[in-house]
Amino acid sequence: MRPTAVVQVEFESPAESLFDAWIQPECIARWMFGIAIRDEIVLHIRANPVPGGLFSFLVDRQGVQIDHVGRYLIVDRPLKLQFTWAIGEISPNDSIVRLEIESTKSGSRLQLEHEMPIEWAGFIERSRDAWRKMLVVLKQDLEMSGKSTVLIEKNQDN
Repeated sequence: MRPTAVVQVEFESPAESLFDAWIQPECIARWMFGIAIRDEIVLHIRANPVPGGLFSFLVDRQGVQIDHVGRYLIVDRPLKLQFTWAIGEISPNDSIVRLEIESTKSGSRLQLEHEMPIEWAGFIERSRDAWRKMLVVLKQDLEMSGKSTVLIEKNQDN
């Protein structure tokens, strides 16, 4: 079994708005990358969110270009999104990110699972922390657009 970082978050925003923030390049650029997250410049965000479609999120981090790439495996708006995740080029041993979004009385619940190759087992906590940080920025982005008001985090350890 591959090591997996799990984060569960509740938003007061509709499942559709939350899902769309994961597939629309202009949204991704605001909450996943750039100065809101770390000292970096977004060079491009390209996404073709259909099963088999590719994405490339290219950033310049202190003079080093880093291309986050992957392939969409499942795109089931607004309930499920699954994609591979790698740096540089897509390979058969990429990590896999799975999102499940559930509508709730107060908005929606997001469960994120980031499954990694065994050689990355030492990075599980770091990955979990990075996703948490990005989801806080996503919460703020949705609030500013009037699509969310509250974020409650529930930790799950594997």
